[in-house]
Amino acid sequence: MSNLHPNHLRSTPSAFSRRINLVASILQIFAVIWIGVVIWQITAFWSDHAAVVGNFGRRLHVDLSALSSEHYIAAVALVAVDVALTALVALQIGRLASIYRRGEVFTENAAIGLQRLALYGVIALAGDLLARHVVVLVLTAHLANGPIFGGLWITSQDFLYGIMILFIFMLASVFRAAAQMAEEQAAII
Repeated sequence: MSNLHPNHLRSTPSAFSRRINLVASILQIFAVIWIGVVIWQITAFWSDHAAVVGNFGRRLHVDLSALSSEHYIAAVALVAVDVALTALVALQIGRLASIYRRGEVFTENAAIGLQRLALYGVIALAGDLLARHVVVLVLTAHLANGPIFGGLWITSQDFLYGIMILFIFMLASVFRAAAQMAEEQAAII
């Protein structure tokens, strides 16, 4: 019966804990690679003024060749904030994987980490959606007819992220309830 206690994972290097450690390590590596690729892609795109002007001009069907450097810098700053919010997700993935690597898989601490990951996901997704619209307003503020509202730029990928975030929230609730039940059972035994 003592094998069911949550602390058992900390004291015995079982096959389960070795698998969790391996998967958590891979998760941490992929989180670093993912945010690195995001930063690289964003930097590569936004460092080319002509590409940004051309891309947004085509998408919005306007001539952005007179875009001021102040508006361009403001748009880049907004994108940098958006990337920073995304980096919070990668950071939380790393923290959660560290919790798992310590053997705290079915614990309230891990459930809280999972909830925090979902919350950071909500913040990053909302920030990304908002940044898309504000960047368009900033890039078109110099136009004679005033700034353009770029429409609802919501993609199917945004819905997928939303579904994944809801799933993580749900999973965190299930894990928290399981951790509480395990603690109650351990107190009885």
